[in-house]
Amino acid sequence: MDRRFYSDELSGASAVSTGSLPANDFVQALVEEAYERYRSVDDGAVADYIPALARIPRNLFGICVVGTSGAVYSAGEADYEFSIQSVAKPFVFALVCQGRPSPARQPGDPEPTED
Repeated sequence: MDRRFYSDELSGASAVSTGSLPANDFVQALVEEAYERYRSVDDGAVADYIPALARIPRNLFGICVVGTSGAVYSAGEADYEFSIQSVAKPFVFALVCQGRPSPARQPGDPEPTED
């Protein structure tokens, strides 16, 4: 494996954040490794107070990574459609902040408002 993309935690994903991914076979191997490593984790509970999540079978687990080129790497039940809820927020924030100064990037109150 290419040592530039290697970490002891998982064979690589922590260093891959440059906007381009390593070779397709390497990324697929990382996705499969992560899937095998975490597929047996059964901690937590389904957020049954959110109807869109309450309908999803608890035993499903999948990983999917899509590169900027459109290449898709997946393992497990990655084709099962479900609601992503708040996991979308960091991606939306990144799009808003991309390439220009934003008031959201300025120092300020770190606590969210409750209004």
